[in-house]
Amino acid sequence: VHERQAIFEADRLIVPIYSPRSAALLSSRLVNYKGDVELISISKNTFENWCAGEPNSYCICAAPSAEEMYTNIKRILRKYMLEGPTKAD
Repeated sequence: VHERQAIFEADRLIVPIYSPRSAALLSSRLVNYKGDVELISISKNTFENWCAGEPNSYCICAAPSAEEMYTNIKRILRKYMLEGPTKAD
C-alpha cells in the first residue's frame, strides 16, 4: 500500500516495459496517475498494449533486447542526472 501511494505521489515515472502483458497490467494500474510518464518499450507490440493514456514521452527500442533496454534506460536517467527534473518538463 505504501509503495502504491508513493508512486501516485511522484511527479514523474520512468517506466520500462518488457512485454505486452506487463504493459497491459501496469498501465491498467496507472490509469489514474496524474504525473508525467516516460515509457521505454522493448518493442512496438509492447508499446501498443499500454492503455493508461498517452505517455509524456516514450521510446521504442530499435531491437528487442536487454542491451537496448539498458541503453535507453541509462540515456533517460543520465538526462535527469544532468538536467535535473523540472515541473515544467
